[in-house]
Amino acid sequence: AWRGEPIIVADIDDHPYWQPFLEHTQRANIHACWSVPFKDDKDSVLGTFAIYHRKPCEPTPADLVLINEFASLTALAVQKVLAAESLKQAAAVFESSREGVVITDLEPRIVAINRAYTEITGYTKDQVVGKNPKVIRSGRHGQLFYQAMWESINRTGGWRGEVLDRRKNGEVYPKWLIIAAVKGDDGAVSHYIETHFDLTERKRSEERINQLAFFDQLTG
Repeated sequence: AWRGEPIIVADIDDHPYWQPFLEHTQRANIHACWSVPFKDDKDSVLGTFAIYHRKPCEPTPADLVLINEFASLTALAVQKVLAAESLKQAAAVFESSREGVVITDLEPRIVAINRAYTEITGYTKDQVVGKNPKVIRSGRHGQLFYQAMWESINRTGGWRGEVLDRRKNGEVYPKWLIIAAVKGDDGAVSHYIETHFDLTERKRSEERINQLAFFDQLTG
């Protein structure tokens, strides 16, 4: 695995790699090992596929072809499991995030939201999936504001700034919005991810601090 290349040991008893383990191999009655590493798309070793034999022997060309086929299948299986685990972890992070997160396609139409988005906006998944993210726009920003936003996204791959949006109950609220373009393996943009930080409490705290700093509490 460390070398990242096939290691064909026709006779374990005489091979230098196996000398520290002869006590174990003799007890297990194995005397040959044909080992082939399997790798991911980036050529990183994921593990090894090995065949052990009861007697010293070398693989035929047909054996090597078969072993390599099995190693390739094993690589696919392992990568599938790793990808599933990675998606599971990403889904857990997505759902547990305290910030509202929206994933859109290129239209853009909402394809997924997390729990925090519902808590912040009041909109459930059934109410917004398939719709344009502007469903929560407050109307406080003009067309030039959004035009500049998309020019930045198209030019740099992202945008961030403060936005006034509207909750389902009609309340206008401030938020810090981060938009990032997500690219596929071909380098083309495939999705957008929007992260929302509700600034309502922060704004109230700032207003309270401003009152304490510049206004007399008795006279106002």
